Amino acid sequence: MPQPILGSYSGEWLTLTTPEQARLLSDPAAVRHLYPFIGRTLSTSEAAREIGVSTERMMYRVKQFLAVGLLEQVSERRRQGRPVRLYRTPGGLRVPFALTPFEDLEAQLRTQTAPYERLRRRGWRVDCGGWRTRPG
Repeated sequence: MPQPILGSYSGEWLTLTTPEQARLLSDPAAVRHLYPFIGRTLSTSEAAREIGVSTERMMYRVKQFLAVGLLEQVSERRRQGRPVRLYRTPGGLRVPFALTPFEDLEAQLRTQTAPYERLRRRGWRVDCGGWRTRPG
């Protein structure tokens, strides 16, 4: 799997061209479902097992990714009955900021760090033994 370090990946890249693609990649839940396919060829059930979700939930996301061009069916694995479809996305994704749903980088950071901020606040309340306001 490619390393998530800027400039270190020299394999195949996909440059996003639509706001729908960027919107999906701006959603942490969607990215979690796309991640197993990045630079790898997997079936829906293999990817679902890897991230611990149901095959049905993964299939829902696979259909979304296929519809916007983030994922492609690359082959089929023969078996008795229907063949297993195998999907893949390139190892590198370029997202032009202008396509994202955010007005600026600060808005993106606020949106994408909000779940962690809520957890941090909840942890602080538990550590302090109640709903007190923070000093200072």
